[in-house]
Amino acid sequence: MEKSRECYNQYENGKRKMSINDLCKIADEFNVPLDWFTGRNIEIMKHIKNQ
Repeated sequence: MEKSRECYNQYENGKRKMSINDLCKIADEFNVPLDWFTGRNIEIMKHIKNQ
């Protein structure tokens, strides 16, 4: 994803919300479901931490 440094800063500080499209791209890149971002699937989070 090509975003400006300012854009990422706004994401990190809660001043901007990421689009569902961008979330899907990141999920695909890291091979995780979208639920991982919300912490809704604890088993997947445990699996990823153990890798």
